[in-house]
Amino acid sequence: MNKHLFVLRLMVAIVRAMGCVLENGSELPNGQSVSENCTRCECQSGTLVCGPDAAQDVDGQWSTWTQWSDCSKDCRKYNKVRYRICGSPEAACNGATCAGDAQETEPCQRIPCPCVLRNGTELPNGQSLSENCIKCECKNGTLGCGPDAAQDVDGQWSTWTQWSNCSKDCRKYNKIRYRICGSPEAECNGATCVGDAQETEPCQRSPCPCVLRNGTELPNGQSLSENCTKCECKNGTLDCGPDAAQDVDGQWSTWTQWSNCSKDYINYNRTRYRICGSPEAECNGNTCTGNAQETEPCQSP
Repeated sequence: MNKHLFVLRLMVAIVRAMGCVLENGSELPNGQSVSENCTRCECQSGTLVCGPDAAQDVDGQWSTWTQWSDCSKDCRKYNKVRYRICGSPEAACNGATCAGDAQETEPCQRIPCPCVLRNGTELPNGQSLSENCIKCECKNGTLGCGPDAAQDVDGQWSTWTQWSNCSKDCRKYNKIRYRICGSPEAECNGATCVGDAQETEPCQRSPCPCVLRNGTELPNGQSLSENCTKCECKNGTLDCGPDAAQDVDGQWSTWTQWSNCSKDYINYNRTRYRICGSPEAECNGNTCTGNAQETEPCQSP
């Protein structure tokens, strides 16, 4: 057994002296080489000597270009693209890679962008929209807005209405008519109507009555006599003063009978009376002249 082991070891030593054992367990004879993974290894007296294998170097080559991609209909994406691959063949080992770009981009003929309005709708490029006295034009996605003179409308007066009726109230003595700046109305920066919307013209005024304290009315031109005063209504105003027609001079009544003479000798006068009341003096009339009482001595007993 020991003899066989010795022989086996001797044979391995001889093999090693003559060749190389690779990682996979195979033998590489002395003086031969193997190339793999860009490396060349040579067996030199049982030792693998390895280094770069220039024979494995392959320079990369470009494939042909693909077709250009379609131009997008979206105005914001305006490039077309084509591609090529560095794989005909690929670069291997220490071979040079492909020179240049794997992608080319070329601008498409750009589609002008529409404008997105507040309500979410789109206004095509070059078109305009007029609203609320403003005109907005879409210029490649941007709204340019300003006053729209085409929307300006100058206001025009309507015809005058009929005159209003004159009031029977003496204090309201104007009649009125109206017109409206609305045929058409002024719009946007249009001029408003020039002139007045209302005209007033005096009516032929009715004379006003006078309102008395008790709330009744005294017609204009009529008069009222009371308490020694005469008041005349002159267009709503009472003109008052003394009323001579109400003046009454006082007149004496007839004398009463004489009073009886007293039997008491001390009271020896008799008396009679009269009254200033037939009629009484009124207003600025004269009072009665004379005495209201007469006294006469009785005959003493």
